[in-house]
Amino acid sequence: MDGQYLSKKEQYKKFLSDWVDNSIRNKSWKKYQDLHIDEIDTEFRQKVNWIKGSFFIYEIILSLIKPDLYRCLLVIPLSYSDTETDIKQLTWDKIKTLFDLTPPSFYLFPNGEENYEETIKELIFLESLSNDYSYKVFFKQDEEFKGEYSRSIYIISW
Repeated sequence: MDGQYLSKKEQYKKFLSDWVDNSIRNKSWKKYQDLHIDEIDTEFRQKVNWIKGSFFIYEIILSLIKPDLYRCLLVIPLSYSDTETDIKQLTWDKIKTLFDLTPPSFYLFPNGEENYEETIKELIFLESLSNDYSYKVFFKQDEEFKGEYSRSIYIISW
């Protein structure tokens, strides 16, 4: 991962291990409690670090959880739009221009948990973006008000 974050990997791992333990102990998934990437390190306050940083952190989280027991969901909120998004036009470079003010966040769920299952069943699979990072990449958009669409990218490990 470019070496950009490697020097802090152990620091991140300790922080994330505590977050995973607390999430499990407090059953944070019941309230959709998340961890925003900028809570991990001030370096992640800059949008330019959100994509690579999110995947770097995501990989650490995945190394800390037992995949037969838990899933981690990475969510990247995009800015609102007044028109529906043409998902065929979505690339990682395009996504970088669509970031919302809210940074990417991580959610931990036990396998089979209802909130997780409800969330992922409404998502649209983006095969081309999935191939770029070897994760399942999904898109969701909702028309919250007439002509106002909320949009997000969801990342799920294979």
